[in-house]
Amino acid sequence: MALLQKGYLGSTALWKNKDWFEATSPQVIDYVGSAVTVTANTAAHTKGSWSQLVASTSANSSLLFFEIINVATSGANTATLLDIATGASGSETAIVSNLAIGGAFGALIAFPYKLASGTRLSARIQSVVTGGKTAQVRVVALDAGDYATAPTSLDVIGGDTATSQGISFSGASGTWTQATSSTSRAYRGVSVVLSCHDATIATLTNGQFELGIGASGSEINFGDARHSFTTSEASSTSLPYNLLIFGRTIASGSRLAVKHPIAANPERYGFNLIGIP
Repeated sequence: MALLQKGYLGSTALWKNKDWFEATSPQVIDYVGSAVTVTANTAAHTKGSWSQLVASTSANSSLLFFEIINVATSGANTATLLDIATGASGSETAIVSNLAIGGAFGALIAFPYKLASGTRLSARIQSVVTGGKTAQVRVVALDAGDYATAPTSLDVIGGDTATSQGISFSGASGTWTQATSSTSRAYRGVSVVLSCHDATIATLTNGQFELGIGASGSEINFGDARHSFTTSEASSTSLPYNLLIFGRTIASGSRLAVKHPIAANPERYGFNLIGIP
């Protein structure tokens, strides 16, 4: 099953339906972790300690999935940011930082990454919630294709450490919200992370969020992500799970935006993008 959507410009396919992290043979699961509790600092908007997700991977991996659960609390704003790192205890180096996971209750994050066998993975969070907010994080690492050309760095677009939120949506349903006016480098694909950050969230079942490139008013869609929210302030990834990473040749200096389907109070919901060079 392809993990990378096709991108189109008119009738011309920009990507085949596979990429550097998808081989012709079936993907091999290298590691399936148990859910690990990650705890924020007792102070609001302050990073907690790193919590180990994997002590030592047993094989080279090129694609990582993270399942985020038990962040949501009914009637509460649970704006939270997640960091993922490699490295020994006390020497962690973040590979992605400030991913917005507010309200997560069965939310998924996926991105390709060149992860060598024997690597330790860890996570930490910060939150608007005081007293040591917790989240549970589970990782699945896969051998999903050409390990040699998998990315060795990633760019997180959005994520405000002062509020523990991602980029807030705005405007009526069908409005494009800018993620960045100019990408810092060229990308081969983008991953989308959706969240919420308010004490009152409306139910949105299987909502379609569109990823676009181009000037304001001239955005070209190159991917559709589906996500659900409930009145218990919970945020969950919707089927199909494979549509988390979107392939597109993105030049440095490009404008990226996301179109939302939210009928009211879009500022209560938000997102990050992960640029994949």
